Amino acid sequence: MSKKVTFGTRPTARETPPAPAGDDWVTNRSEGGAPEPLKRLTFDVPESLHTAMKIDCARRKVKMGHEVLALLEAKWRPKQD
Repeated sequence: MSKKVTFGTRPTARETPPAPAGDDWVTNRSEGGAPEPLKRLTFDVPESLHTAMKIDCARRKVKMGHEVLALLEAKWRPKQD
């Protein structure tokens, strides 16, 4: 028993821009109006802490990353006189 399979014509090539690299998205996004380039920070936290933070952020409809950034800025952002 043999099956005959036919293929249609090859689709024409469309001019699509290349997808940006992951680092380009981090560097070029303007979320929050940040005037300087952003850097990615990855770290591990205990599951219970992550769950508590995620629940709290979901209730207040804020992103977890924004909360962490606010904490880091409160500790290390130079005071503007």
